[in-house]
Amino acid sequence: MSLKALLRSLDMIDIKPKYLFLTHAHPDHCGSASILEKIYNLEVISSFKTARVLYDYARGKPDYSMIVNYFMKQGVPEEDLEFIMRDFFWWTREKCFPRRIVELMPQESWKGFSIIDAPGHCLGASCLYEPKNKILLAGDQIIDGITPHIGYEDDWDPQENPLRDYLDFIEKVKELSPGHIFSGHLNLISNVDRVICSIIEHHKTRYNKIISILSDGRELSTYEISRILFPNVLDAINLRLSISETMAHLQYLFYRGSLQQIIRNAKVYYRLN
Repeated sequence: MSLKALLRSLDMIDIKPKYLFLTHAHPDHCGSASILEKIYNLEVISSFKTARVLYDYARGKPDYSMIVNYFMKQGVPEEDLEFIMRDFFWWTREKCFPRRIVELMPQESWKGFSIIDAPGHCLGASCLYEPKNKILLAGDQIIDGITPHIGYEDDWDPQENPLRDYLDFIEKVKELSPGHIFSGHLNLISNVDRVICSIIEHHKTRYNKIISILSDGRELSTYEISRILFPNVLDAINLRLSISETMAHLQYLFYRGSLQQIIRNAKVYYRLN
């Protein structure tokens, strides 16, 4: 349905695209890439990390055991883990990957744009910045009205700190001071300062809520804390996202020195310092 709408819209305004830039490897941003590539014979571009992720998916390489281990360490019960994994990356089985991707490095220039490394939301995510007109093509990194999901499960390393990395990215955007931000969802952002401030405040509110949850001296797993933060989440994808987003905030607070990590029976628990 979305592909038909896109093709119809391009036809209405008589535009035949030559290039397709993939901001990151989520299916709602690259799921029709191979079809558009064939229809328009266009050149597909992405960061080198996004290209690596897509090539791995295209080969059927994802190692689900690593993802299962990640969730087990976060204290996810077996029945919820099975529920999550039945839904996990269904799209990697679809034939929706470009044949060839032009891989770009962070800070590399392309067609007047600079490639901006954009960590936090997805492994390998990147944005395009056009300095002449101060335009940022932000993908899912900055959205007006909702806050992007921060925290990724596949290729998670114990040293990762995606929320810190994301907030560092936000500081870079503030320094660039774009006049307009085009998001992967919802509206064009012209009041950039307002949206950026609301994102920063959102994450402060969330990690302060976690501190409040643990203020009575309890030791809780990521899963237990996520169910308090997101009590009404019932579907598989949002259960998965709520756990990984909670993990990102816990990791941020741990590295900041606000929390202790306790490893017990191969599971990670947190308590206030």
